[in-house]
Amino acid sequence: MGRSAVHELVKSIFRETAARLRALGPDHEAAASHVEKASAHWMRRGDLGFIAKSESCLPPQKAEALLKGTIETYQEQDGRPLKEIFLHTHSGVSPEEYKGFLRAVPEGVKLISIRVRQDRGGQRLYRYDDHPDVGKRGQYPVQRGVFWQRTSRHGLLYTNGFKARIASYDGFEIPVPLSITIQFGEGDIVQVAKDILGLTKLNYNSCQLGEGRPITIKYSDRVGEIILANPGLPQTSWKHNFKYYA
Repeated sequence: MGRSAVHELVKSIFRETAARLRALGPDHEAAASHVEKASAHWMRRGDLGFIAKSESCLPPQKAEALLKGTIETYQEQDGRPLKEIFLHTHSGVSPEEYKGFLRAVPEGVKLISIRVRQDRGGQRLYRYDDHPDVGKRGQYPVQRGVFWQRTSRHGLLYTNGFKARIASYDGFEIPVPLSITIQFGEGDIVQVAKDILGLTKLNYNSCQLGEGRPITIKYSDRVGEIILANPGLPQTSWKHNFKYYA
């Protein structure tokens, strides 16, 4: 079954679910509306893997406008001179998009585009354990913060794993690393990984010791969910602070 056929199949499942909920009576109208919003949300985000990569790319003009608006907001709220701008994306940036972003960057400022996404189908690291009691070996996975550099522009960062502070692992599966790739621009991949690890510690709302994704990626996903669920929401009502979405 091709992508388009699978795409249509999933859309039909969403439609049928919403129709069945409405058939149950007015009390289920809200649930049906949520299903329809979820359908639009998942299809547009491409989380199910059915959206072609080209469909998730911004035209150069929109990429330029997006970054210009972000820089303007930064200058209004902070104002310190910029030296570098890092773009964190989980779907990647096309060469055309990068050119658009580049046009928005002030003169003398570096622009580095970094793809950050979970590497579920890739390689794994296992922790060497020589505990004298054989029965206690292999109880904990690799330590959180381990970075496996594969090339000068790519590596795997374990943002989940054994946490020395609590002397335990608070997950349920073998830790899945973040695949970090510098797509465009020049940067130190080790420093990039350190920065991303630091950005997994910024969720003060939930008081978590460390999350799997950096706040930059999680925040943008949450903002996208809200905008898709409320298409009529004016930009003047948008909240830029992390605390509203973390």
